[in-house]
Amino acid sequence: MADKLRVLYVDNEPGLLEIGKLFLEREGSFAVDTFLSAKQAFEQLKTEKYDAIISDYQMPEMDGISFLKRLKASDDTTPFIIFTAKGREDVVIEALNNGADFYVQIGGESKSQFAELSNKIRYAVSRKRAEESLRKREEQLSLAIEASGAGLWDWKVQTGEVIFNERWAEILGYTLSELSPVSIKTWETLSHKEDLVKSNDKLKKYLSGETPVYECEARMLHKDGHLVWVLDRGKVVEWDEEWRPVRMIGTHLDITGQKKQEEEIAASLREKETLLTEIHHRVKNNMQVISSLLHLQRKQISDLKTREMFQDSENRIFSIALVHETLYHSKNLSLVDVNDYLHMMGDYLFSSLGIKPGRLELDIKAEGIFISIDKAIPISLITNELLTNSLKHAFPDERKGRIQICITQENGKYRYIFHDDGIGFPAHVDFSNTEYLGMQLVDGLVSQILGSLTRTRENGTKYEIVFTIENNTAEKS
Repeated sequence: MADKLRVLYVDNEPGLLEIGKLFLEREGSFAVDTFLSAKQAFEQLKTEKYDAIISDYQMPEMDGISFLKRLKASDDTTPFIIFTAKGREDVVIEALNNGADFYVQIGGESKSQFAELSNKIRYAVSRKRAEESLRKREEQLSLAIEASGAGLWDWKVQTGEVIFNERWAEILGYTLSELSPVSIKTWETLSHKEDLVKSNDKLKKYLSGETPVYECEARMLHKDGHLVWVLDRGKVVEWDEEWRPVRMIGTHLDITGQKKQEEEIAASLREKETLLTEIHHRVKNNMQVISSLLHLQRKQISDLKTREMFQDSENRIFSIALVHETLYHSKNLSLVDVNDYLHMMGDYLFSSLGIKPGRLELDIKAEGIFISIDKAIPISLITNELLTNSLKHAFPDERKGRIQICITQENGKYRYIFHDDGIGFPAHVDFSNTEYLGMQLVDGLVSQILGSLTRTRENGTKYEIVFTIENNTAEKS
């Protein structure tokens, strides 16, 4: 059951007070306190709160209107109802002009008379509570807007009339009085010309229904001459019968500091990207210098086995340099395009080892695979070892054949497959205990990327390596 409404009832006639209290409390909605004078009632109101006040008009010492005036002077907003036998028009007007909610004249049958009074009390209390609720919401909204630092605009679209709040002008260094009289022309005059075109375009798209909201970042001219970035947002709140916008309300938020930070971050990123690009370029050049020194040294060596060892070292260094070369030419400095560098490596090794065109086919499938540099260098070295070994030993006596390299992504892992259809490894070679340096390198590099390696001798030689995709790696399509 809802709480009873507390009512203060003052009248200098005790009998009328008792009848009124009886009628009002009988239905169970009211709790009534009665007083014989306005002075007694006023003292009571200093310590107690009531939902409504009922007062007679003509009373000794202080009449009902004087009582009302005194309450209003003390900022008491409790709903006030004059309930009296006096019905002169001038008294009614004076009561209402001084803030009385209702003036109810006593007369007629008591039951219907107090039923009317109870309805007036409920209505007055309900209206008072609604007003208080609205005032609180308006106060909360005002505080929220003030805290947000947003400027407000209210635009009558068809007439061009517009209302700005003080903060809207303050963002641009003005007071509202300095800009008055304001209209939509005020916005257009202070807007950056290029951004005005952009905002008008966005507004047209919003009004035509192409976009769900109107939102635009735009520059405006500050009073002292510099440009201010604002985030302009708004929505139509009223349409006419032909569904044309009548009224639009929105906000301006000063985002100059945010835009400055974005520009600083972008400049810092560009600087770092330039630095990384230069680093990759220098590492690649240094690798090429080392490779060239080994190449010159190899030419001075007469022993074929030693010369071959030097060439293998050249190729390994090239495979590392190739990763940095790929990153140097890439727009993404954190991820390496596997497909590109595998093709370049294949071309280099075929040329370096003197493979005649058309004798061996190299089939590479790694489209859309991008991996981080900490994975790319080991994969590049692994590919160098496997492809070099295959080109040297899998196809003797000018035998023709096919080599496949495939990298795919599935279930959060990369699967790397190298397969040739050559003569295969000799049966006596123990993969788990090999003395070949190249195979030892492959095993070590697979461990480095936390992968697993499977070798098979079916239809040539096949290597399958599975390793995990980390957070800093990605696949692009």
